[in-house]
Order: sequence, then structure tokens, then C-alpha cells
Amino acid sequence: MSKIALNGESSGNAIFVIRAPASNTNQEFLLPDSSGTLLTDQDPILSAPIPSDRLPAGSVLQVEYVRYDDRISISAPQNTSGTDITELSVTITPIKADSLIYCQWFIQGEGTDHDIGFRVRVNGAEPSDGYNTDAGNQRWSFITSAQYDGNDNSTPKLETVNYFHEPGSTNLVTYSPSVSSSSSNNRTLRLNRSDGNAGSDNYEVGVSWGVVYEIAQS
Repeated sequence: MSKIALNGESSGNAIFVIRAPASNTNQEFLLPDSSGTLLTDQDPILSAPIPSDRLPAGSVLQVEYVRYDDRISISAPQNTSGTDITELSVTITPIKADSLIYCQWFIQGEGTDHDIGFRVRVNGAEPSDGYNTDAGNQRWSFITSAQYDGNDNSTPKLETVNYFHEPGSTNLVTYSPSVSSSSSNNRTLRLNRSDGNAGSDNYEVGVSWGVVYEIAQS
């Protein structure tokens, strides 16, 4: 039979009391089969937040975001390189090397014509999945193509660009959307405004956002 021994510290003078509550129900406490220190509700470790690198898979470890309000014009050239929308770049330093990074942009604006679209850049370079991989690296191959409502003058749209990436390290990473034309003609993106006017009655303006989430995979 196992035994329980209570050993007092020889250098101490305090009295520690084990007190039973006022109850009519028998209770049993099973001690762990290992050595260690018992914690109380006064121990600071129980009130401290769990470190990010200890959170389970599926947890959001950190979030970075950017908001951009200026009403500007950005070139949308007729090539696969496009123009990085650096105003919506988001930088993050992963806590875990095996994390999944979820990027999301909400791009308010209007093109000078309907044939523009958006790709994604990682650290200023185009990844092999920054466009439709079935179509390949064509100028008409995007992550998100721009909406078209028959009005290219006074009604901006809200385009959503989603992208997932596994950086494979804890080095700083910068994510940016890029814009280009799908035709043989160069176009222009009017960011946070309509094409015909930077803001007035019947010519709406808006705000663009970028947000990046680090999601634990282990």
C-alpha cells in the first residue's frame, strides 16, 4: 500500500492548516504519480496569459493590419508584373516556423476600365501561387478579378483578395497585393474613390484595409 507523508521544513516556524469544507459529501483527491509543485489561486502563473508559442493548432497567434484612406491613382500595366500596392503592404514576423499565414485585403476603388485584377506579392516577389495556377502566369490570370457593373465612372467597388502562405521560418515577411490589366491596354486603379471624381455627390469614396493572421499548425 502506498503511503502519504507530510514533512515540515525544519527551518520554518509557520503552521499550515488543511481544512475540510462544510460538506455532507465524501470527496477524493488523486495525487499525480510525479514530483512537482502544487499551485494555488494566488500563484501568478495561473493569472498570466498563455505564451503564444504554447497555443494549440488552429489558434490565431498574432494579427497585423493596415488601413489606408488616401485617394490615389495606381498604374495597372498590361503585363504579369503589375504594380505593387505598397500602401496596403502588411509585415509580420511569424512566432512559429510552421505557421500558416492568412492574408486578406479589402480594396475599395474603381478601375479606368473593367479589365483589371489583383495578384499577391511576398517580400516583393511573385510566388508561384500568386495567381490562378491552372491558367498559369498569364496577364489575365489573377487571385481576384475586378468586378464590373457597367459603370466605370462614379461607383467604386470593394474587391476582396484572400491568400494563404506557409513561410517556413520565423523571418519577417511582407505581403502586398498587386494590380495589373488583363488586356493589351494599360489601365489605372483609382484607390478609395471612383474613376470619374475624387469625391462629391454621386461619386462615393471609401477605405481600404489589409490584415494578416498567423495561425498555429502544431
